[in-house]
Amino acid sequence: MTLTVRDILAQPQLQLSLLAGRGGLGRDVEWAHTCDLPDPWKWVGARQILLTNGNTMPKSATGQCEWAALLAKVGVAAIGIGDSMGAPPLTAEFLAFCNQKKMPVFTIPYPLPFTAVAQAVAESTNLIQAQRLRLVARLYEFSGHDLLNGYSGSELITTVGDVVMHDIALVDARCFHSWFTETALPSWLSGATARRASTRQDVAQVWSSPDEGLIHAVPLPAMPEALAFFRPREGTIADPSLLLHAASVLRTSLSRRALEELQENRRHVDVINRILADQNRFNFESEGWMRQMGYVGMAQAIALMGGSEADREAVNRRLQRHGVKLSSTLQGDRHLVIAQHEDLASMVEHCLDGQVTAGLGLLVPIGAIHDSLQESLWALLTAQENPQGAVAQFNPERSWMGFHGPHDGEHFVRKTLAGLLEESPTRRELLNTLRTYLSEDRSPQRTAQTLMMHRQTVIQRLHKIEDLLGVKLSHTSVVAKLWMALTIHGALEAGNDGSTQQDPATYETGQP
Repeated sequence: MTLTVRDILAQPQLQLSLLAGRGGLGRDVEWAHTCDLPDPWKWVGARQILLTNGNTMPKSATGQCEWAALLAKVGVAAIGIGDSMGAPPLTAEFLAFCNQKKMPVFTIPYPLPFTAVAQAVAESTNLIQAQRLRLVARLYEFSGHDLLNGYSGSELITTVGDVVMHDIALVDARCFHSWFTETALPSWLSGATARRASTRQDVAQVWSSPDEGLIHAVPLPAMPEALAFFRPREGTIADPSLLLHAASVLRTSLSRRALEELQENRRHVDVINRILADQNRFNFESEGWMRQMGYVGMAQAIALMGGSEADREAVNRRLQRHGVKLSSTLQGDRHLVIAQHEDLASMVEHCLDGQVTAGLGLLVPIGAIHDSLQESLWALLTAQENPQGAVAQFNPERSWMGFHGPHDGEHFVRKTLAGLLEESPTRRELLNTLRTYLSEDRSPQRTAQTLMMHRQTVIQRLHKIEDLLGVKLSHTSVVAKLWMALTIHGALEAGNDGSTQQDPATYETGQP
């Protein structure tokens, strides 16, 4: 929504006549300025109309072309020359040059004062500003209604598009898939995939398509994962300022949705932790907890590891954007996720990024989700020996160190570490001491330094461990079994120390 040269020439009361530069009638106009100095390009700037009586214009064809070239260089929108006011004859070369440069040249009839043209520009600009303010007010009024009513994704895009008179497509900037699963990408954005490599996601851009015309790509403020595309509807001229306001409204709505998802997931964290801590795995209890979170039928578990915590949180957000129903909890250096999707493995592979890897458990009835969670952790463990790519799926036929699944591994752990697995602070300290001792190549001195305690305390704890387990840590076969048991225990337990961390802060949206 901007004032153009065409709008000024179309005002009948001015009776302006176009001489050349018809191709530039769409140029934006912000002001009209009178100047009869021989070097007007020093005084008139971009998006301004030069009004002159022409008595300082060069008379030669070459001089007139150079004069017009300097005005074009500073971005002058158009040239208005007073009729019968002393201007030299306009040469054919000058008019041809202006046609080539798409520089509109028009005559101002005598005795119309130049101030009438300037006043028409000012009044038109004020009118457009008032119209823009009304549309901006409508946008933010809708934003308030969306906050109260929670419109769907399609309603959001349609309503904002109707206000700004543009067709809108909202996409994931990483993969150019539609942001809302219920909204397909429009056909006019079919060329977007080919342009992904050349599209900057941090600045607004304009694409020119011979079939679809101009398409504006506008990033959403403070939401780098989202990108909005605007295509003007028939008869609409894009107003970049208005589109930026529309992008802000879209961003506010997406942030509200992200916050709602975060709050819902936080309510689910305690339920997930109960399932993880359910050592007896009573399926009817797990099923009740799963139904409490809104799950029915079958579900599947994902274990995310590697990368930073923010990387794993970003994977969760992408999964949700792609239609995966999920609940997630942060446990130590891993995110454990309960999910439902018809093709979860492909979707996880699509959404992974950076150094994050994923383990997938089997699809199970919701009452057996604890088994799938254990299987997802086991899949990550087996993938360390047999890499399967970024996504490792649990396969009961694939063994690790002779164990064919988490149940075999747990049985071995309980048999080997039974005396250290009791739920008490003392036993957890002993378990951590043993793990550190083996990690430090059985050096009491380095173990003491790592745990920040006296060397003699470490030795006393090691003797206590030997008594509880009935073994001698000086025997290599014992050390091998203990190391294997600790590896399995660390992989299958929710926290690094074997305890379930009741951390209410699950994945964050990254949005204010």
